[in-house]
Amino acid sequence: MQKDLSSDPEALSALYLDITDDLGFAQTYYSRRTIRVYLNQLAQRVFIGVNKYQKFSFKTVLDFWIIELPLELYRAKKYMGFALISFLAYIALGWVSSSVYPEFTATVLGEGYVETTMKNIEQGNPLGIYKGGSSFMMFIQITGNNLMVSILTFFAGIIFTLGTQFLLFGNGVMLGAFQHMFLKKGLLITSFLGIWIHGAFEISSIALSAGAGITAGAGWLFPGSFSRIQAFKSSFSRGAKIMLSILPFIVIAGYLESYVTRNYDSLPDASKWTIIIGSFGLICFLYVFLPIYQAERYPERLVEESNFKHPHRETIQLLAVRSVWQLYRQGIMLFFESLEALIKPIMTLTVPVGLLLISARAILFPDDLTFVYWFDWASHLSFMLGYALGTGMDLFFVFTWIGLITGVFLVIYHFFLVKAALTDMALKSYLRRFFIRTFALFIVIFIPIFLLPWYLLLPSMILLPFVLYLPVSLALPSHNLILGLKKGLKYGSRAFFPLLFLTIFGVGTVAIAVQPIASVFSIQNEVPDLLDLITQGLTPFIDNAGLNSVFWTNILREIIYLIAFTFILLFWIVLLILSYFSTLEKREAVNLKKEGRYFGERSRLKEQLGGAEL
Repeated sequence: MQKDLSSDPEALSALYLDITDDLGFAQTYYSRRTIRVYLNQLAQRVFIGVNKYQKFSFKTVLDFWIIELPLELYRAKKYMGFALISFLAYIALGWVSSSVYPEFTATVLGEGYVETTMKNIEQGNPLGIYKGGSSFMMFIQITGNNLMVSILTFFAGIIFTLGTQFLLFGNGVMLGAFQHMFLKKGLLITSFLGIWIHGAFEISSIALSAGAGITAGAGWLFPGSFSRIQAFKSSFSRGAKIMLSILPFIVIAGYLESYVTRNYDSLPDASKWTIIIGSFGLICFLYVFLPIYQAERYPERLVEESNFKHPHRETIQLLAVRSVWQLYRQGIMLFFESLEALIKPIMTLTVPVGLLLISARAILFPDDLTFVYWFDWASHLSFMLGYALGTGMDLFFVFTWIGLITGVFLVIYHFFLVKAALTDMALKSYLRRFFIRTFALFIVIFIPIFLLPWYLLLPSMILLPFVLYLPVSLALPSHNLILGLKKGLKYGSRAFFPLLFLTIFGVGTVAIAVQPIASVFSIQNEVPDLLDLITQGLTPFIDNAGLNSVFWTNILREIIYLIAFTFILLFWIVLLILSYFSTLEKREAVNLKKEGRYFGERSRLKEQLGGAEL
């Protein structure tokens, strides 16, 4: 009845009361029997199901804007202030640079943009650049671009806040140079009354997005007494809330630019001043005055919620039967929970070896790095992994990467085998026993993938689930070589559709996660990402140093892809291991048999702890 949304809630409520009555009876008279655990699970499932769906309340939305958001902003005041001061400094730098070096304006804004603006000024229409095209299409394009820039600015803060500073620098210098260009023509007030009609929200949103990004990434840099993972979870949650509040103002800025700014010459100055002052007043009220006011009004709540809250975590039992959705959801949870324990040994393996291989290929085949590629991530990954197979050395790169992936896989798998009590072998002994067979298996699996052209590779991926369980089955300590291969193929074929759906979900998750930073659909000059913006900003400095900017920015791309590849590999292995454990429990009941050995002999402490689950 709980699973069926059309069930009678009154009947379900009556049954829930009966279950809790029975549970109380069982806890009193059958405290060491499994009936108590069974009833507790039933009651808990219904309780969570009933309380999971809350009616929408306008008061909740109002509380977010009036109380929760201001308190989060007050807690992040140092980072928000740092972003604002940095932005103002970059604007001043652009202004001063334009005044000292007149050619600087064209360098920053582009010669075509400056020439068009100068022609408009000569024709008596200094802001004519806002008048072209349809208002609606202009709204869609400008709003989409502003949303992308602000979201990129936010996510760039995760990279130790350096990416956010880079984007702030670019936008600030351009704004300073832009306003100085109108000052030289004696049109500063004219430009101010036109541009800042939408700029009050648009420019404020960039600064606020930067503050939210720095807040999100601050957990990595300043974890305090918490682990970096815990601190990052807290800081990212705070930054995300601030970023969420900025999105409506970005849309409003797009609307003002598309429908109001383009008609600036027909508007009276009083209305322009009203819009600009009102816009800045609203931003100051929500992001400056209200946080201070609410912090003074709720000091106990501010102190209470400033501490990192340890939520009630869902206990993930490794050996348990799960649906595809449970595998996907708990796989993501398990990935983040195990990140702190696994990232150091994994990075110790992948980063030194990966950097060595990237350097070797750059020295041996420098011409491959002298082009700007359309889908740059696909091209560079093929070079890094030896997928191009254009030379004999590519085979060396392929086998080295397969060996590295084998080592990473076994380190992660051993970690979870120990947690699941499926082995007590030391890591070194485990690696000595299973590395060769697993390495040989990965060669058999990967080589056909490397040999197939992309138009055959994509449709052939549908057959991948058949072999996904081979490595985890082969490296299970209780399996010999023949048994591991046999069960890997057998369980993989029986779990074909769950593995296929899990693969689709996993690919989608990875694509969404890396899209803002190193876009899956990154098409040069058409669909830029954060990495494109960074490389474009570094290009003039590298060129001025007399170096090949394309070559060195491609090296930077491959280093970023190496780090991303490490995290993606860890995510996929965790998802695969959890899926295999679920299938293992479903087919062999490993955990159930283990529990059965101790039936009736449970410790009193364990039973009492279990009784407090509800």
